[in-house]
Amino acid sequence: MEEKQIRRRILVVDDIIGNIKILIEILKPTYDVSFVTSGVQALETAKLERPDLVLLDIMMPDMDGFEVCRQLKLDPQLAEIPIIFLTALEESDSIVKGFDLGAVDYVTKPYHPAELKTRIENHLKLKESREIIAEKNKELAELFQILCHDFMTPISYAIGSLELIRDNRHLFDTFEPDILKSLNNAVDLIELVRTLRKLDDLNESFELKPIALNTAVEKALVLLQHSLKEKNITPGVNVSGQHKVLAEETSLINSVVNNLLTNAIKFSYKDSALEISSFEKDDRVVLEIKDRGIGMSEALLEDLFVVTRATSRKGTSGEKGTGYGMLLIKKFVDLYQAKISVASKSEREHPNDHGTAINISFVKA
Repeated sequence: MEEKQIRRRILVVDDIIGNIKILIEILKPTYDVSFVTSGVQALETAKLERPDLVLLDIMMPDMDGFEVCRQLKLDPQLAEIPIIFLTALEESDSIVKGFDLGAVDYVTKPYHPAELKTRIENHLKLKESREIIAEKNKELAELFQILCHDFMTPISYAIGSLELIRDNRHLFDTFEPDILKSLNNAVDLIELVRTLRKLDDLNESFELKPIALNTAVEKALVLLQHSLKEKNITPGVNVSGQHKVLAEETSLINSVVNNLLTNAIKFSYKDSALEISSFEKDDRVVLEIKDRGIGMSEALLEDLFVVTRATSRKGTSGEKGTGYGMLLIKKFVDLYQAKISVASKSEREHPNDHGTAINISFVKA
């Protein structure tokens, strides 16, 4: 079913009913239109309805358009609403005063419908672009803040251990492996931040090419031999050499498949099963990674790709992680124009049948 288009709301402020009727006739087919006839009503309605744009007459009794604009811009919740002045005045000082107060444009009476609608649409698009950028910056800021917090943990541990060793040299062999792991974890966090930052600059330069899925899986498994050996896990691999997908090879191997397999190993018990397979469905190629590990609760599944709720869980052997591996995977999957789905049963809720199955549906090359 096609998603219904959300109509933007325009607030018209003019003390002359005839002008309001003209504007409603022009705008009603495209927008939801509200109108008021005074500055006081304009401020009250703006707070109540939060319009996407305000068409504001300058010359009104009691409170003119300039004062309405000034008060709207003083309210943090309303300040970003674009304001277009409606005026019969052509004096440059009135236009300049409007811009100084924060208006984005002006339209002179009598109105030319095509011009008015074009100006409105342009400013609505600019507003939407600013909102998208602001949300993206907020998301990145939250992500980097949490990553920086996580970064302090391994560094603090390493510093604390070295201070202890300085006075007790014989403890070096005891602490050295964990210090090395902690520092490597810090390096991984730095690399994760770099990778996430690069992704925001890729856009059209991110070139997708045909990649043999079995080769990508084989290369990723080579990188994980030590982890597999530690838990005595021999993965069952059934990935067809005929399955080629559109992706970017380095990120597919090192960030997507590697991270998925790392998670599968991390949350699996020793000697447990791990299956990697591929198949075709709806003219796409699907990579499936299925483990018999501890699984995830429904609540954790819901938050799996939510940047502000990312959490790190310890693996079955105490392995630690950043909590952002799945977010990184999702970013790359989106860039591949692929789709990811996760099904899981937690060990707590399903003690006899638990584990996770992750499917990535790629564009077939």
